[in-house]
Amino acid sequence: MDSSQSPTKPRSSQGPSLAAQLPQEVRVFLESIIEDAGIATLEGQMRDDLIEELYTRLDTFILSRIVEKLTPDQLKVFTKMAEDGKSRQELEEYLKENIPNAVESFAEAMMEFRELYLGNIEDSRDEIANQDQSSSATQTS
Repeated sequence: MDSSQSPTKPRSSQGPSLAAQLPQEVRVFLESIIEDAGIATLEGQMRDDLIEELYTRLDTFILSRIVEKLTPDQLKVFTKMAEDGKSRQELEEYLKENIPNAVESFAEAMMEFRELYLGNIEDSRDEIANQDQSSSATQTS
């Protein structure tokens, strides 16, 4: 299944951007990650682009968790439903019926994604700070 057929992602068209199509609770979740990452000053198209990028990553992350929780036969059915263009609601209902504690599982996956993303941001900032310190030390030597 390619990313354009992602079962949890709204289908994009020539209409509004993906960021504008996101369910409100997902958008709020992604915006809170941006806030916590300290990059909330982004506005307009740059902010929407970042939200879309985060959503793509979140979608992939959640799909990886879905694969872990479905049996091979359930995964085949789910994949076929997605390929056949079933609605987001139908796909979510299938997952809720076939994954024990599905809502809790998705919430856990979202929190794990948040922790990983924010951890990566912090690691990147530390790496940049260390490089800056190394450059300063080299220049003063």
